[in-house]
Amino acid sequence: MIRDKTFFNDLLCKQLKNNLSRKPGNDEYGNNVMPILKVINSLNTYEERMAFLEVIESFLDDSDVEKRRFAIQICLGSIVLKDAI
Repeated sequence: MIRDKTFFNDLLCKQLKNNLSRKPGNDEYGNNVMPILKVINSLNTYEERMAFLEVIESFLDDSDVEKRRFAIQICLGSIVLKDAI
């Protein structure tokens, strides 16, 4: 399977849609971010890391507030929850 920009964009959009369908709760942050952090840990090549970075940057630049918020959660989660993965 090729893990390129399209792959990562689809993955993040799917996770965001899943996140928005849940009711807020105490475990919301971890459930929203942990699946993506596991993907970050699995980035093996320079090309995969750059493709993922491009998608995060595009989410941060998007006019959709939810996409920007999710990208920020991923960035913060990679710092806060790094020991959990």
